[in-house]
Amino acid sequence: MRLVNGRRGGNAIEFALTLPAFVFLVFSTVEYGYYFYLSSLVENANRIGCRLGGVADPEVEDPAAVARSAILGKLETEYNIPCDDDCELLTSVVTYGSGAVDTPDHLRIEDDYVTCELRLPYVQTTGMLNVFPPEIVSKMVVRLEVQE
Repeated sequence: MRLVNGRRGGNAIEFALTLPAFVFLVFSTVEYGYYFYLSSLVENANRIGCRLGGVADPEVEDPAAVARSAILGKLETEYNIPCDDDCELLTSVVTYGSGAVDTPDHLRIEDDYVTCELRLPYVQTTGMLNVFPPEIVSKMVVRLEVQE
């Protein structure tokens, strides 16, 4: 039996031509979403940890140690990224200093401060896009606030 309009197999060809573009679009959306999700987790953990280091009393405890343990604790307990003090998965550099320092937002702090930098390697989930950096980086500088 012959079709009147001669479109036998046309739908299959159209489907085969549009399927790769659709798959690329879906996987790219997943990849972007996962990257920004991890970026948000790293930024939030770094913000909370650095803030806790900023309110620590330097006469009682080391603000850098407080910030580092808070960052690692936040990543492990709430975000299920397992880490301990010698974690190979991420790099966390926390320093405590005084004097003048420039923040990542181009502000200047002229007091005691805690600097937190957190780096998490990023492994692509789908491999469809190669536009992301190899690691997610969060930098933060918090002025030390001694509570009296």
